[in-house]
Amino acid sequence: MYIDIEQVQTLLNLGRAIEQWIGAYREYDYTAIKWLMIKRKGENTYDVMYSDVIDEGDENFNDVYEFTATDPDFTYGKIDSFQTAEEAINFALKQYGCKPDKFVGSGMIQEEYAKYLKKGE
Repeated sequence: MYIDIEQVQTLLNLGRAIEQWIGAYREYDYTAIKWLMIKRKGENTYDVMYSDVIDEGDENFNDVYEFTATDPDFTYGKIDSFQTAEEAINFALKQYGCKPDKFVGSGMIQEEYAKYLKKGE
Protein backbone atom coordinates (compact mmCIF):
# COMPACT_ATOMS: atom_id res chain seq x y z
CA MET A 1 0.00 0.00 0.00
CA TYR A 2 2.78 2.47 0.84
CA ILE A 3 5.00 3.67 -1.98
CA ASP A 4 8.73 3.17 -1.72
CA ILE A 5 10.47 6.57 -1.49
CA GLU A 6 12.50 5.79 -4.62
CA GLN A 7 9.25 5.34 -6.55
CA VAL A 8 7.66 8.54 -5.23
CA GLN A 9 9.73 10.83 -7.45
CA THR A 10 9.20 8.59 -10.47
CA LEU A 11 5.42 8.62 -10.00
CA LEU A 12 5.40 12.41 -9.66
CA ASN A 13 7.50 12.80 -12.81
CA LEU A 14 4.99 10.59 -14.63
CA GLY A 15 2.17 12.92 -13.55
CA ARG A 16 0.72 10.76 -10.79
CA ALA A 17 -0.18 12.42 -7.49
CA ILE A 18 0.86 11.06 -4.10
CA GLU A 19 -0.64 11.68 -0.66
CA GLN A 20 0.20 11.25 3.00
CA TRP A 21 -1.80 11.16 6.22
CA ILE A 22 -0.10 13.46 8.74
CA GLY A 23 -2.32 13.14 11.78
CA ALA A 24 -5.15 14.51 13.89
CA TYR A 25 -5.43 16.98 16.74
CA ARG A 26 -8.07 18.37 19.05
CA GLU A 27 -8.91 22.07 18.71
CA TYR A 28 -11.50 23.75 20.96
CA ASP A 29 -14.75 21.92 20.19
CA TYR A 30 -13.71 19.86 17.17
CA THR A 31 -11.10 17.42 15.92
CA ALA A 32 -9.03 18.34 12.89
CA ILE A 33 -7.02 16.15 10.56
CA LYS A 34 -3.94 16.95 8.50
CA TRP A 35 -2.96 15.40 5.21
CA LEU A 36 -0.87 16.32 2.19
CA MET A 37 -0.87 15.83 -1.57
CA ILE A 38 1.98 16.34 -4.02
CA LYS A 39 1.17 16.54 -7.71
CA ARG A 40 2.69 17.65 -10.94
CA LYS A 41 0.97 20.77 -12.20
CA GLY A 42 2.97 21.53 -15.31
CA GLU A 43 6.14 20.53 -17.05
CA ASN A 44 8.32 22.16 -14.39
CA THR A 45 5.90 22.69 -11.52
CA TYR A 46 5.13 20.41 -8.59
CA ASP A 47 2.56 21.51 -6.03
CA VAL A 48 2.57 20.52 -2.37
CA MET A 49 -0.95 20.92 -1.02
CA TYR A 50 -1.26 20.78 2.77
CA SER A 51 -4.80 20.32 4.09
CA ASP A 52 -5.88 21.02 7.65
CA VAL A 53 -9.58 20.18 7.85
CA ILE A 54 -12.32 19.57 10.39
CA ASP A 55 -12.94 15.87 10.96
CA GLU A 56 -16.50 15.61 9.67
CA GLY A 57 -16.40 11.97 8.69
CA ASP A 58 -17.18 8.53 10.01
CA GLU A 59 -16.95 4.96 8.75
CA ASN A 60 -19.70 5.71 6.19
CA PHE A 61 -18.27 9.02 5.00
CA ASN A 62 -14.50 9.17 4.58
CA ASP A 63 -14.05 11.62 1.70
CA VAL A 64 -11.50 13.94 3.32
CA TYR A 65 -11.46 16.01 0.10
CA GLU A 66 -14.93 17.26 1.08
CA PHE A 67 -14.16 18.19 4.69
CA THR A 68 -14.24 21.86 5.72
CA ALA A 69 -10.90 23.67 6.02
CA THR A 70 -10.00 24.92 9.50
CA ASP A 71 -8.81 28.19 7.92
CA PRO A 72 -11.25 29.80 5.45
CA ASP A 73 -8.28 31.44 3.67
CA PHE A 74 -7.08 27.97 2.65
CA THR A 75 -10.31 26.30 1.49
CA TYR A 76 -8.35 24.12 -0.94
CA GLY A 77 -5.30 23.73 1.26
CA LYS A 78 -2.06 25.66 1.56
CA ILE A 79 -0.16 25.28 -1.71
CA ASP A 80 3.58 25.67 -2.28
CA SER A 81 5.09 25.15 -5.74
CA PHE A 82 8.50 23.80 -6.73
CA GLN A 83 10.42 23.24 -9.96
CA THR A 84 11.34 19.61 -9.27
CA ALA A 85 9.72 16.60 -7.66
CA GLU A 86 12.73 16.25 -5.39
CA GLU A 87 12.29 19.79 -4.04
CA ALA A 88 8.58 19.17 -3.40
CA ILE A 89 9.25 15.90 -1.58
CA ASN A 90 12.00 17.40 0.56
CA PHE A 91 9.74 20.32 1.47
CA ALA A 92 6.95 17.94 2.55
CA LEU A 93 9.39 15.96 4.68
CA LYS A 94 10.92 19.00 6.37
CA GLN A 95 8.00 21.45 6.57
CA TYR A 96 5.18 19.07 7.46
CA GLY A 97 7.00 16.15 9.04
CA CYS A 98 5.98 13.66 6.37
CA LYS A 99 7.57 10.24 6.59
CA PRO A 100 9.47 8.93 3.55
CA ASP A 101 7.86 5.48 3.93
CA LYS A 102 4.22 6.59 4.36
CA PHE A 103 3.24 8.03 0.96
CA VAL A 104 0.26 6.48 -0.81
CA GLY A 105 -1.14 6.85 -4.31
CA SER A 106 -3.72 9.44 -5.23
CA GLY A 107 -7.16 8.66 -3.83
CA MET A 108 -5.80 6.40 -1.10
CA ILE A 109 -5.96 9.07 1.61
CA GLN A 110 -9.49 7.89 2.41
CA GLU A 111 -8.05 4.47 3.28
CA GLU A 112 -5.58 6.16 5.62
CA TYR A 113 -8.47 8.07 7.23
CA ALA A 114 -10.42 4.82 7.62
CA LYS A 115 -7.42 3.26 9.41
CA TYR A 116 -7.32 6.29 11.71
CA LEU A 117 -11.02 5.83 12.54
CA LYS A 118 -10.54 2.13 13.29
CA LYS A 119 -7.67 2.87 15.67
CA GLY A 120 -9.82 5.44 17.48
CA GLU A 121 -6.93 7.87 17.80
